[in-house]
Amino acid sequence: MRSRDTLARLGGDEFAVILEHCTSDKAVRLAQKICDQMDDFRFIHDDRSFRIGTSIGLVSLDQRWSDVTALMQAADTSCYAAKEAGRNRVHHWFDTDQIVRARQGEMQWASRIEQALDEDRFVMYTQRIKPLEGEAGAIHAEVLIRLKDTDGSLIQPSAFLSAAERFHLASRIDRWVLRHVVDHLLALPAISTVQMLCVNLSGQSVGDRAFHRDAIDLLTNAGPAVCERLCLEITETAAVTALADASIFIDQVHLLGVQVALDDFGAGASSFGYLKNLNVDIIKIDGQFIKDLVSDQLDMATVRCFVEVAKVVSVKTVAEYVDQPEILERIRAIGIDYAQGFLIHQPEPIDQVLGVPDTVAAKTD
Repeated sequence: MRSRDTLARLGGDEFAVILEHCTSDKAVRLAQKICDQMDDFRFIHDDRSFRIGTSIGLVSLDQRWSDVTALMQAADTSCYAAKEAGRNRVHHWFDTDQIVRARQGEMQWASRIEQALDEDRFVMYTQRIKPLEGEAGAIHAEVLIRLKDTDGSLIQPSAFLSAAERFHLASRIDRWVLRHVVDHLLALPAISTVQMLCVNLSGQSVGDRAFHRDAIDLLTNAGPAVCERLCLEITETAAVTALADASIFIDQVHLLGVQVALDDFGAGASSFGYLKNLNVDIIKIDGQFIKDLVSDQLDMATVRCFVEVAKVVSVKTVAEYVDQPEILERIRAIGIDYAQGFLIHQPEPIDQVLGVPDTVAAKTD
């Protein structure tokens, strides 16, 4: 840095620099020099050497900024963009910066999610899952979530779940859903009308032992009749990221009678290997293999292979994204156990599917 420049510590491991009378090109070179020198530095502690990385967000101070807050937010989001691009690099903010705008949008979503959780503004929907052999009896469905906006409109999960993951709010949403599903089951006049409700868990919850403890306490208090009608869905990628924790958690909920499904099966490179390490009851075949099943012979061969392996390890199979009669007939011929998709059922509010009393439905609305 030059003698006229200002260095300040903002807190923790975050610092700010003001480069006066400095062009953008020169600022980029100077910022990169800071990155390079920090990369060369080694911190020694207890005879161990530690490498330090630096991510820098660079913003020009000009008339576009209405106030200091807006300027600092742009610098902060640019810094995160540098981290997400691989760390130890400089990200220079510019007006058409899509990365930064996406980050700002997610930050706004994080605030809306926090408010929705505080105000109990999530709504549960369900989509039925159909057995492909025999007649459908009691209700078997997956629980889906929507966010009720302040104007009463419903927002699809694809709009906010990525922000929830990024800002570590996913486990709070999972707690909300699991608690409300248990409340719905306990409120049913005849719980025997439900065969199984499937509840999705985020990768953060799968690797969070505090969530595990809370979930085990909730399920234990709910009792065997509820637990035997619950299936927790864990995505394949989340299970692999926290394989040891996922395996322990699966064994714990199994002791309570809860089933576990491995969602998005086939999305990873070592899907079959995970079946050796995870004691799951169901695999839900990734929709990318189902949607073109009729026209793509490779998808057909892949799904046949999934079904054969599932039979060997005594695991049930579910085909997702079933939206055409031809696909339904093809998966039935292959030997898949269950079908799920818009052809089977358009998602509906949980109280309409389960017939839950109004007092409980009001809690989730």
